[in-house]
Amino acid sequence: MAPRRTIDLPPPPEGPDRPVILVRVYPGYHEEALELFQIDAEDLAVHGYVPVAQSYAEGRYAGWYVTLAAILVIFVIGIILLVYMAATRPPGNLAVTYMLRSEI
Repeated sequence: MAPRRTIDLPPPPEGPDRPVILVRVYPGYHEEALELFQIDAEDLAVHGYVPVAQSYAEGRYAGWYVTLAAILVIFVIGIILLVYMAATRPPGNLAVTYMLRSEI
């Protein structure tokens, strides 16, 4: 089993002027991002925040990378790059919106 990946997130807001709406973005493949979200959601729940919406955006290759692979098709290595790009996807981002429990 692979070791759990962690990212540095800012601490949950505290005090009387904390925001009602809070948005956090968790990078990684869908399963990894969900793990990070679940860990952070537990911490934020202690501070009164509950998740109200989430959206996952698949990762995409940069335009220059696709263009380079297309140009390199002439030298056969481009075909290998295009096959690799079709078989794998870069990591995406999970965006989660939280709201203060007292405001719901």
